[in-house]
Amino acid sequence: MRNIVCSAAVALTVSGSVLAQDDVDRNTGPLPPPPAGAAEYSAPQPAIPFQRIGTQGGSMRTLFHGAGPGNSRVEIRELIVGPRAVVELPPSGAALLDPRSGLGSVEAGGRTEQLSSGAVIAIAPDVPLAIRNSSEAALVVKLFIVEAR
Repeated sequence: MRNIVCSAAVALTVSGSVLAQDDVDRNTGPLPPPPAGAAEYSAPQPAIPFQRIGTQGGSMRTLFHGAGPGNSRVEIRELIVGPRAVVELPPSGAALLDPRSGLGSVEAGGRTEQLSSGAVIAIAPDVPLAIRNSSEAALVVKLFIVEAR
């Protein structure tokens, strides 16, 4: 009795599989071409793309620039420093460095400070910066710069 039930179950399963496979080739084929004038696919582009910093191992973008209080100019930049790379930035106004992710250090005016998320560092005006990534992951830093005009 058990053999009959098992045989019947196998027969039903096999016949169902065969019947299901019969419909596979029906109504299939390549998709029709897109209609004339259809938009081409393009990957989304960032609103403010990063730009390489010369031949250095980093990229930067300006998120905001405008007039500040008094006779000053304010800029907010975002910097990405590649793994184990150093990015040197020319002197500019007073700055705040806000590390967003990664580990590294900044050298400014003969002083070196460690960079880690949440530790904002103030930089005096007109001091060149050297930002060093000390890890295998990218270092991301937001710079707030205020320059007198």
